[in-house]
Amino acid sequence: MSPEQARGTPVDKRGDIWAFGCVLYEMVTGARAFKSDDVTDVIVAVISGEPDWQTLPATASGVRPLLARCLKKDPKQRLHAIGDARIQIEELLSGTSEDVAAVRAQATTRPRRVASVAIAG
Repeated sequence: MSPEQARGTPVDKRGDIWAFGCVLYEMVTGARAFKSDDVTDVIVAVISGEPDWQTLPATASGVRPLLARCLKKDPKQRLHAIGDARIQIEELLSGTSEDVAAVRAQATTRPRRVASVAIAG
């Protein structure tokens, strides 16, 4: 749930970009971006907290700017279209970046493998 959705304000496609950022964060780190045992605490974390950026592997440094743009609290500061994320991912994949190897190496469970194939495809 994006911060604007949690606040009950109007939502547009940038809420989906937030959700993409949360899924990508979990794929790279193996942990939820905003976690708690209580739904209310998760909503508070979404509205006012930040993901634990220290959880990102050092080899995923190229993915961090994309994640940061997807997970901006203010939707006006987020990516405006998911195609922009695809361009950034394709740029990472086209290089010899260690980020690609790190993401692929961490994709050990089926959902992560499916997501990696979807991103690379």
